[in-house]
Amino acid sequence: MVITMTGKNRKLDIDVSNVSSNPSLPADYLEESDEVEEEGDEWSETWIANEIEKRKEQNRDIAIGIVAEDAERGVGKSIFALLLALKSDENGFTEEKVGLTGDKILELLHVKDGVDYGSAVIADEIHRIADSRRATSSVNVQLTQAMAMARFRESYLIYTLPMWNMVESRVRSQTAILIVCSKDQIGQARVYEIRTDDLDGGDIMTKYRETVNFPNLEDNEIYGRMEEMKAEQFDEVVSEHLDDGKSEEQEEYEDAKAEAVQKAIELKGDNPDMGSRRIANHEEMPKNPKTGKKFGKSAVHSWLSEAGFYDD
Repeated sequence: MVITMTGKNRKLDIDVSNVSSNPSLPADYLEESDEVEEEGDEWSETWIANEIEKRKEQNRDIAIGIVAEDAERGVGKSIFALLLALKSDENGFTEEKVGLTGDKILELLHVKDGVDYGSAVIADEIHRIADSRRATSSVNVQLTQAMAMARFRESYLIYTLPMWNMVESRVRSQTAILIVCSKDQIGQARVYEIRTDDLDGGDIMTKYRETVNFPNLEDNEIYGRMEEMKAEQFDEVVSEHLDDGKSEEQEEYEDAKAEAVQKAIELKGDNPDMGSRRIANHEEMPKNPKTGKKFGKSAVHSWLSEAGFYDD
């Protein structure tokens, strides 16, 4: 089905015939598309451009996920990510704001020492570090924690992956916009608004907004460097996933520590006057599996300091 929108003596045809036929987007996340008024096909007149601009005016952060229809390769996910970064970054987007590893992305999103306020960050191929099959891994927990704190830097996180359900659910729940790149019409993508139902178990739903065309940026210098960086990182990332050399006990400890870090920051954020000792002894804080006791005050103090809190 094709919807024709008019406005300011201009006309735009939007094809929504296959909005809900994409395995990259789980069926239970889909909602029937509504007719959305559009006034033209210029970037500044698109829904996504206006949504990003609205967030800027409100001093709010935003997270945008980009996937491929049927998980196809070579459909322009990284190109669209770069386009969004170039359009949204208030300080000028550079290759230094691209993250391909967990450490790099966490560094860029750090609440105190991360990118400048109003900057865009690209997490290319995020599923390699935020795999939904390891929801409790330390990187996953730290990444969702960093996304939650990104609002203090008013940053714009743009991440790519083949299929949306390949990334951890807490990352999805903090995502505001989902983009599905077409496999049949390269350079075209469907845009969905993401909504989380906080009153009904946190279910994630999508609302179709528009179909947009985007240019080929393969000749862009930053895109070329992104491809080089991915090639440089690929062997290292694969090796790390195949054999990280850690025992089950060590992984259990790191997962518990990551969970404790996230909980400590949540408690401090909700109760700014709460000190390290009270947080360390809080009933919701997990235990250190090595000792069977809760993590101590000094550890909590260090975590809060690293996260940018001025703790007592």
